[in-house]
Amino acid sequence: DILKDLAVEAVWFARPPHLGLDNLLFDLCKTIGIQTLVFQQSLFPSRFFFGTSVDSLFEHGADKLFNNDVTLEDVTNPNLFYMRPQSRRNALGRDFYEKFRSRMVRGSLPAAVARKVANMLHDRRYFFCAALAKYFFHYSVPLLLREMANAHSAREYYKVAAEIDALKEKLPDNFVYFALHLQPEATTSEFGGTFQDQANAIDALESVLPDGWKILVKENPKQGYLYRGQKFYERLSANPSVRFVPRDTSSASLVQRARLTATITGTVGYEALVAGKPVIIFGNAWYKSVPGACTF
Repeated sequence: DILKDLAVEAVWFARPPHLGLDNLLFDLCKTIGIQTLVFQQSLFPSRFFFGTSVDSLFEHGADKLFNNDVTLEDVTNPNLFYMRPQSRRNALGRDFYEKFRSRMVRGSLPAAVARKVANMLHDRRYFFCAALAKYFFHYSVPLLLREMANAHSAREYYKVAAEIDALKEKLPDNFVYFALHLQPEATTSEFGGTFQDQANAIDALESVLPDGWKILVKENPKQGYLYRGQKFYERLSANPSVRFVPRDTSSASLVQRARLTATITGTVGYEALVAGKPVIIFGNAWYKSVPGACTF
């Protein structure tokens, strides 16, 4: 009704629809014949992609983005700002400092003391204290139970992550480097297509590898427990070609030593192309038209 009442002729999306409500708005526009324009910021300043849909975002190719004044070769040592890891904090303690200050003490407690209490509740060792704090602040048993379930999932995830990070194995002679995406993110949910589940991509890759080749899988430094249940790692571990590497392993060194790099649409593919290494992509990556990139 709003679109009709305002006689809207076009809707522009500042980023690809992928959050649910924006997907509904996009589909509605297509259904009733309203023009759409979708934008996607690139890694390069003042450069962006656009198209009438997500599928058409990158159809012009990366060479059109740079207009001959910016090339991949200009970026030989990229600033990987997008890979800064997130701290591993207890979900129950997140934002506790602000709530502690505003609801309980009304600003009467020194900030340093409130911050110390908040930091303590971020520590997973004080899980039950954080759970009680969450309950008293929200007065909601269902919320408390949900947060406790999330905290349990987080503990299980970080336990598995710690075991992987402790691995010390020699790299095989022939391997494909697969850097896992941060999830949930549009890079897989919107651009991944049939390979939104990264385990499916790894299984498909394993089916075409030469005998003796391995797939080295490295977790995303920013990944949390969402989309990383125990079953996910069990499924990957069941693949005989998969080997895990610690997440602090240098991605650049893995790209250099790998026979090729594989990704859904990740920036690791761009980094491999900059290094002159071949890339297999499973989704709709912006660099898919760059020489050296091959779509699975």
